[in-house]
Amino acid sequence: MQDDQSDLQLQVALFSQETKRLEDAHEELQNKFEVLREKLDASHQTLEQIINHMSGGLLFITQNGIVTLYNPAAALITDIPQEEVTGVSYWENFSDTLFGFPLGIALKNGHTPGRVFLSLSNGREVEVEPALIPEKGVLILLNDRTELKQLESSLQQGDRLKDLGEMAATLAHEIRNPLGGIEGFASLLKRDLTKPDQKRMVNAILEGSRTLNTLVTNVLEYARPLVLHFAPTDLAEFIEETARLSCASGHPCQVRIEKNHTTSIDSGRMRLVLLNLIRNSFEAGSSHVEIVLTQEGEIEVKDEGEGISPERIEKIFTPFFTTKTTGTGLGLAEAYKVVRAHGGTITVDSKVGKGTCVRVNYGN
Repeated sequence: MQDDQSDLQLQVALFSQETKRLEDAHEELQNKFEVLREKLDASHQTLEQIINHMSGGLLFITQNGIVTLYNPAAALITDIPQEEVTGVSYWENFSDTLFGFPLGIALKNGHTPGRVFLSLSNGREVEVEPALIPEKGVLILLNDRTELKQLESSLQQGDRLKDLGEMAATLAHEIRNPLGGIEGFASLLKRDLTKPDQKRMVNAILEGSRTLNTLVTNVLEYARPLVLHFAPTDLAEFIEETARLSCASGHPCQVRIEKNHTTSIDSGRMRLVLLNLIRNSFEAGSSHVEIVLTQEGEIEVKDEGEGISPERIEKIFTPFFTTKTTGTGLGLAEAYKVVRAHGGTITVDSKVGKGTCVRVNYGN
């Protein structure tokens, strides 16, 4: 009997030890599971942060057409907020072929095309790279190429301006010598003439020669390399002073400062740029011109004039292009040259019959 009790006690002790061992092992497994869960959560958070801070847009559409991934960059590119897209059917917000291929067929047939370049209706230039995830759905990567296309266009414009400037300088030099001879002989001829009709004709020759000489001088000035003198400039004061000078010359304009900025510019050159833009606005028929210093530090010259057609906007910074009956067509070309020499950009938004906004970014 005593032996049976001893065996039972031994069995109970062994059971208790095994139970304790299992409890310890279970607790250890729970701790390991918790550590793994925390690491997984951290990985998810890191992945989410990476996706949210990507410059490229990401969309994932499941086999049944539900958008489960749609990062902020994709929302910016498509102009549709995340909350309207995530978790709902792709076709509620997008057309089937918006990204250059039929999504419905791609999901059904399990095939996506290669890289696609396209222009969205909001004006953005986008590179699309779709990828099929077997039995899961389609992942779409969007690269916004809008700024790159604008830069390419600016570089092409710069090359054209350089070529035109060199050609114009050569022509100006060739024209100046015979032009001086024409003006000199006309002056001598004027002294010897007595009839009023003949004097009027000679005066017309002299006036035309002087006009051409002014044009030649402007062309040569435009063709010379710019030498800028940079200095820290309070842009609010700079704009206010420019507005006062414009008002004194008969072109009153209003000023709106959204946020003041200080930057380094050649204030003399840039003031001439703004005065030229203001004068152009009034000559375009606007009765109201406003200079705006934006939150981002850009300067905008806005008017309510006749506007500029899209085909003309592409040409307005080209030397000698003008829609005016008078003028050399060098004003905006010179403005473009000065702004680019600052490392900045000058762009135009315009609607015919509604007005124009010229935006100057200094690049610093």
